[in-house]
Amino acid sequence: MKKKNLWIFIFLIIGMIYFVSADDNCTINWQCTSWSGCINEIQIRSCVDISNCGDNSTKSFENQSCASSCISNWNCTLWQPEKCPVDRIQDRICTDLNNCESKRRPIETKLCTYEKDLNLLFIFIVILISLMIIGDFILIISFWRKNKS
Repeated sequence: MKKKNLWIFIFLIIGMIYFVSADDNCTINWQCTSWSGCINEIQIRSCVDISNCGDNSTKSFENQSCASSCISNWNCTLWQPEKCPVDRIQDRICTDLNNCESKRRPIETKLCTYEKDLNLLFIFIVILISLMIIGDFILIISFWRKNKS
């Protein structure tokens, strides 16, 4: 019986040594693809442990931010001229208060809808109608005086 226990003990020791040494012998070796282009301010890549140790605790990052650390703070003037001109183009000037040198600038020129100024036309029509009414009154009064006499 003692021999059987000795053999079990020896097998347990050998198994433990193998189990412990199996983890120590595997050297993790991450190989990653190149970073992708920047899409929506994120770059991605794929990483694989070529040693196949099965331990992902030290896996390399597979995505990273590619956004600029400088955040633009745009300050724009009002559109000029204030009313849309006949050429239908309005401009403004935008300045980045943080000087980030961003390639993404706000729109500084736009097409607008030209609306004719109808105020002068309205005034002209009102004056014309008023003159016509006054002229009609003068004609009526003169016709009335002729018929009275």
